[in-house]
Amino acid sequence: MSFLVPSVLWGLIAATIPLLIHLFSIRRTQTVDFSSIRFIKELEHETIRRLKIRQLILLILRTLAIVLIVLSFARPVKLGYFPVGSSQSTQMIFLVDNSASMSASNEDDKLLLTMAKEKVKEILKTVEGEMHLQLWKTNPLKRIFSGEFNSVDVVAGYLESIHESAGDDELWNAIDSILIRSAWEAEGGEVVANHEFYLFSDFPSTAPVDWQFRDVERSISTGWHVFLFPSDESGENQSIKDSKILTELKVAGQLVEIQCSIENQGDEDLKDLPVQLYFDDTPVGHAVSDIPAGKLKEFIFQAYPSRSETVEGTIVIPTDHYSYDNQRYFRFSVPEKVNCIITGSSVDQISLMEMALDAMNSDSVFVQHSRQNITQISMLQLSDADILILVDPEPINMFIAEQIAEFQELGGGILAFLGEKSKIEGNQLLNQLGLEEIETVDSVAEGSYFSIDVASDLHPIIGGLSIRDLDRTMPEVYGSLRIVPEKKSTVILTMSNNSPLLLYSEEYNAFVFSIPLNLKWSSLPTSGLFLPLLHRLLVALVAADDASYMFTVGEHVQLSLEEEYLSTEIEMLKPSGERSFLIPSYRREAVIVNDLNEPGIYQLLSNGKQIISFVANIPHTENPALRFQLKELNSLFPGGRVVSPEEDVAAAVIEARRGTELWFLFI
Repeated sequence: MSFLVPSVLWGLIAATIPLLIHLFSIRRTQTVDFSSIRFIKELEHETIRRLKIRQLILLILRTLAIVLIVLSFARPVKLGYFPVGSSQSTQMIFLVDNSASMSASNEDDKLLLTMAKEKVKEILKTVEGEMHLQLWKTNPLKRIFSGEFNSVDVVAGYLESIHESAGDDELWNAIDSILIRSAWEAEGGEVVANHEFYLFSDFPSTAPVDWQFRDVERSISTGWHVFLFPSDESGENQSIKDSKILTELKVAGQLVEIQCSIENQGDEDLKDLPVQLYFDDTPVGHAVSDIPAGKLKEFIFQAYPSRSETVEGTIVIPTDHYSYDNQRYFRFSVPEKVNCIITGSSVDQISLMEMALDAMNSDSVFVQHSRQNITQISMLQLSDADILILVDPEPINMFIAEQIAEFQELGGGILAFLGEKSKIEGNQLLNQLGLEEIETVDSVAEGSYFSIDVASDLHPIIGGLSIRDLDRTMPEVYGSLRIVPEKKSTVILTMSNNSPLLLYSEEYNAFVFSIPLNLKWSSLPTSGLFLPLLHRLLVALVAADDASYMFTVGEHVQLSLEEEYLSTEIEMLKPSGERSFLIPSYRREAVIVNDLNEPGIYQLLSNGKQIISFVANIPHTENPALRFQLKELNSLFPGGRVVSPEEDVAAAVIEARRGTELWFLFI
């Protein structure tokens, strides 16, 4: 503690005046004639003692009053790190959070980002001394100004260039990156007396475990003075938390179920909230519901797709104080045609598969197929294929295995019917089918067969089959491979010998039968189950890549292209209507999208024709309700000054820099 007017402390001498008066009054006596002292002696032990104590208390109070008055006029202060009258050099870093959640508004309809920029200007009006200023924004992380501070108006111009974004701020990584860069730039540079870090954010509660603001290894020794400016609470907000397509197999002419969750983040109950579902900008579903304060409610819509192939959907609720979470986008495919490549070791089994696929085209062409022979060619032609059908395949070499793996990475699916030749030791194909190994061949005596049970009733392949008596349509199995699936694979059908008949590997997007299309092994090719099951398997493999077309804002996206588009210029149409051009990567057979900066539905066009659509939603972390409280910020920033929204930001900074006057404590 120090004093701004120390000369006033000479006034403490006046504190001796009450003591001198007291001592003088004791020495002065007065004689009074009295007839008897008998009654005076009776008061000697009680009243006189109380009188002396009262006089002592009065002496202390009078002395203390003079001391406190003198101290208050001397203006005591708790010194800051920037003494009054000092002209020390200071490095000031301002980091402004411009992520999606900062686009919310408070109850007075003021944008949180706008209020943060105003606070920056208020602080700069109060600074003194030689200042080197850095101004950063979080999304994308970028330093937009660095130099000597001369004018608030100049910095205000740079502040206006910070616009709201729809992406994630990654605030905590941004802070670490700025500290590391500052330490690197400080090496060998001019010594700066003070280092100040100003943070303006809603401080999302997404900090990594054990994260804490600290100097990096090469940072300056004096450390940082940190100021935190949490934003106001946003106004009433209703949020679409997520959306999910419940129908895993989308077939033309059948209902599709869409689920969404809506949270009331406000303090008041919601009455009659309308929820609207759109397919391709056409309203197809509507619901109205009440949602209690602080609660989440789920909605399930059923609707018919407006067309085959790709359907873009949107769920919408009324706009409130945070508009980004009032829409949720999704897309799914209703396959119109499926392109299949058939290969295997048996011409008869390949012909049987071709007959089954042709039977599906009785009303319209649903499946297009061609055959290839792995043993006679050096490579598979899979560029135009959606599904690779393997019928009792022979072992493959590493080159073919790499081709199949690349095909799967690009969204292709595999349907495999394993047979006698598939179990040869060292078969590279097992890695692409989600299998650990093939142990042996199981068979039964003549006249007997393995019965089949449904291992997963809830799996959409079986659950959606429109067969009246499923048990009676199950095929008879006379022999099969005993396959060992990986842990992540799902067994759909199993046999009475406890060996899987049909399994699905989500990791590799592959359905695997442990039997070939051979009537000596089973009656599957002639059973009533085969065609409807085959149809659903093909649809499931094509629809499995829907998730690969749904992203979050800020992601770097790689989208596979058909060969005919690799040599053309691709035009991207953003949700806002903005257009940009992309150059495909011939080596990757894909196009790279790096500016996914808007939520909504994107389209890729070639010669004006749409070839791909995909959607982007805001990150789940950009939630106005997902934020740290003031006490939690104190633990994340030890020694930092948390300036609440109710405080005068300029006064708070001045107090921390110059110190705090304590005179009011002495009054």
